[in-house]
Amino acid sequence: MGKNKITGPRFEMREKKRRANTVLNTLIVVVIVLIICITWSVFFATGGSKDTAKPTKPAEQPKVSESVEKEPAKEEEEKKEETKTEEKAEPVNGKVMVTDITDPNVVEAYTNPSWKPVGTEQSEPHVTKFDSKSADWKEMLQVAAYATELTVSDIFAQRISNGGGANKVNAVIGTKDRKYMYRVKLEWVTNEGWMPTLVEQLK
Repeated sequence: MGKNKITGPRFEMREKKRRANTVLNTLIVVVIVLIICITWSVFFATGGSKDTAKPTKPAEQPKVSESVEKEPAKEEEEKKEETKTEEKAEPVNGKVMVTDITDPNVVEAYTNPSWKPVGTEQSEPHVTKFDSKSADWKEMLQVAAYATELTVSDIFAQRISNGGGANKVNAVIGTKDRKYMYRVKLEWVTNEGWMPTLVEQLK
């Protein structure tokens, strides 16, 4: 005779317990898998965002732009200063303006690289004469007029005096309309005559 199939309340209890254990084990596996998936996604997502955030530092961006903006401004200021310096030293109509004036009676002063001796009828050795009727006096007035871009007929000699050496004089002249007064420094060039070296416009 074959074995009889086991039935009864005890058998049913065992079956139910077995099914419950199976379901429970399945749920535990599902929960573990979910935990692993969530942990993996959170870990790698956070790590990725940190990695991408590291290279860019927003706080440093303005500093770079500020330095870039400051450099052209600084260069512009330097160019303006250079332009001002060049304007002071640049000849105007051949004149080179003198900037280091210490005499309070001088309005402006200038020299001119193109100035040359105007020639002379006198012979060497030259001796400076302060006689208003001498040839030397007349030539000094001609050179003073030449340096101030005037003519002899436009000016009068207020005073001609020694300029600090045997071959140097200071000729103080004025325009006949009394608007301008000048002090012209002259220097004697051997066999060539008087040559202007500096013009100072006086108050």
